[in-house]
Amino acid sequence: MKKIVFFAAALLAIAGCQKNEILENVSEQKLITHTFTVDSEDAQVKSFFDPSSESVKLDKKESIAVAWAPVDATTGEWKINGFVEAKREGNTFTYSHDQVETAKAYNYYFVMPYRGTSNISKNSTGKSVYVKLDPIQHPTATSFDPLQDYVLGQSVLNVTGGQTSLSSSDLKLKRLFALVRVTLRDGENVFNGDKLKSVSIGFPWTSQDNKDKKNNLVSLVYLKYEGEFATSGPSGYADVYNSDKGKYNDTQVSPTVTAEYAEGLPAVSTENGNTYTVWYVTLPVEKAQGTTLTVTAQSATKKVTRKISLPKEMKLTEGIINDIAINITGDRYIAENLVDENDYWSIYNAGQDIVAGGITINKSKYPEGKLLSGDQVTKTNLEKGGLIFVDGDFTATGHLKLANGSIMIGRKKDVQTQITISAGNSIYLDKGNIVLKNLNITNAEGTANRLFVASGDSGTKTSDYAIIEDCTITARKNVFGFASATPAYVIKSVSFDNCIIKMAGTDGNYSVMNINKYDTEKEKSTLYSSIEQLAIKNCVIYAEKTYSNATSAISRRHLMDLGNGFKANTGYDIPLDNAAVIITGNTLYNINTNGNVIARAYYVGSAEISGNIVYIDVSELGTAFAKTYMFGLYNNNGGNNGTYNIKSNYSYVYHADDKVDISQANAWTYSQSGYSPTYSTSSNKNQYGTEQNKPFSLTDMSKGYFPVNTANTNGVTGASYETKPWVK
Repeated sequence: MKKIVFFAAALLAIAGCQKNEILENVSEQKLITHTFTVDSEDAQVKSFFDPSSESVKLDKKESIAVAWAPVDATTGEWKINGFVEAKREGNTFTYSHDQVETAKAYNYYFVMPYRGTSNISKNSTGKSVYVKLDPIQHPTATSFDPLQDYVLGQSVLNVTGGQTSLSSSDLKLKRLFALVRVTLRDGENVFNGDKLKSVSIGFPWTSQDNKDKKNNLVSLVYLKYEGEFATSGPSGYADVYNSDKGKYNDTQVSPTVTAEYAEGLPAVSTENGNTYTVWYVTLPVEKAQGTTLTVTAQSATKKVTRKISLPKEMKLTEGIINDIAINITGDRYIAENLVDENDYWSIYNAGQDIVAGGITINKSKYPEGKLLSGDQVTKTNLEKGGLIFVDGDFTATGHLKLANGSIMIGRKKDVQTQITISAGNSIYLDKGNIVLKNLNITNAEGTANRLFVASGDSGTKTSDYAIIEDCTITARKNVFGFASATPAYVIKSVSFDNCIIKMAGTDGNYSVMNINKYDTEKEKSTLYSSIEQLAIKNCVIYAEKTYSNATSAISRRHLMDLGNGFKANTGYDIPLDNAAVIITGNTLYNINTNGNVIARAYYVGSAEISGNIVYIDVSELGTAFAKTYMFGLYNNNGGNNGTYNIKSNYSYVYHADDKVDISQANAWTYSQSGYSPTYSTSSNKNQYGTEQNKPFSLTDMSKGYFPVNTANTNGVTGASYETKPWVK
């Protein structure tokens, strides 16, 4: 190592400095204080080691540990009394310690940096200093962890209390440990350029026979200062094997060292693939050819491990940069997925995207996401808004009012959290955009007319969307509706996607989407925005049977009932002029209107109705059946001449009695009045008969499980169950 000039009684390694000074004792305070000053410094920081440099440089933030030992005036014996920190302010370092009345002089021992007594201390005899090299280190992308970069200074002995100057011509310092730079290449692009959270390298534990040898990468290291400075430094290492506990001493020594990156280590793109540069400070170990080196790298979502038999002897030498190049995805690597793909909370914390209705939800866009579990799942907490992951069932007393841009996601995909709305109450989609995903929501009991209600106040005129996705829904009456009492609030886009919806009521006419008319000019004038889209996609919508009242009047189940009860020629109805109706890829089981329309409106801008499957058992509904229409428009005032597609759908109607004519029970056609837009009704198929459950290979009414046998449905697939893990 280069000889470096020290300034007075301290470890300071700056080439070219000119001045040193030690101030007088402060005897009145019973303290000894020493100060040393740096006149000039190279700008390069100490923690970036340059092997071509003439010195170890400071970054003006360093501190120095000083072990001080009073020398007895009578016996000449000494023992380390303690450690103090030489703190820096500007170009001046200062340290102080207690004055000992019986001391004729003081010995000083120096180690940089100062890390407190947890990582630097004295041995039991007080004759030696030890430092702890950590198995978990925190380097940067371009340098090693400066807190691990221990530098030893030559001791300064027999400094008398009144001494004001020292000769520093023969003071020296040296780095104690090896600097290791690993260039990690991802040859197979497993990490896809993602930032790494941690990288570790390690060897097998050394045997008990080698317990005192420096064969592990990090350890507790004992230092000696006696004799020539060239021989000062490590004098011993913590035992590998703790005989008292009968196990390896993994609290003091480790064969593995790990670099952790709180913000992630970015990849550098090269012609040979993405690379990462990882820095460590380790013991100067020697490993024989054939020794197994284990390398493990982790991003937020992936963990890759590779074991390599060293092709030749490896020597990690102190005081220099030791370069190692490794292809982490080379021969026989193992890649693991760190994310629990069944756990949305895990996916979120891994920084991955969760998508609902085309909206991307991730930690970057929503950094304040919260997990509610157990007794944290309360009405108060759910109504606070923001991004919430729910892991615990909940019953709401009173209305559950979701506002402030609520995003509520059930934690586990295959076991949905249940939200029960008590009798007579609803979920109010109150203010701001709303997303409900992966929840089991029910108001099967009670008298509430709607499970979900679009209901803002005077302070909120409109929101962009309400998305209900991947949910199990049981509704006593209508599933969703706009509250006619608050017509000022309009949600531009409402969608049900990939849901299983049970229409549990047994009386009255109920819809998945129900929008009442507005009766007065005043109400019409308060509308600030028109509805843009109403969508039901990839949903299973079912009832246990096609219900009838005692009077034999049919209890109808609509998908959409938009503007029902409109008063002819008044023109004061819901603003649906440009709304797009989308009903695609659904399975309808026992959803029947008998003589009415499954999706009806007084006007909408366009409609896409395709890929749906309808099965109806009409055995209990008598012997006469009027035609059921799929879609209908009833605007006597005229309307937009949009595009209305009813394509590639399949229906099957069953009756136990083959003598009953059910040929008109369901038809993929339309009904209209008022104006004549263009319809397209190609590739639809209607079947009827006495063969039970023909479109399905099996059923489970309790879960809404009706997987389609496409061989019998003209190739129409209906709703997918592959996207519904909770129901399988």
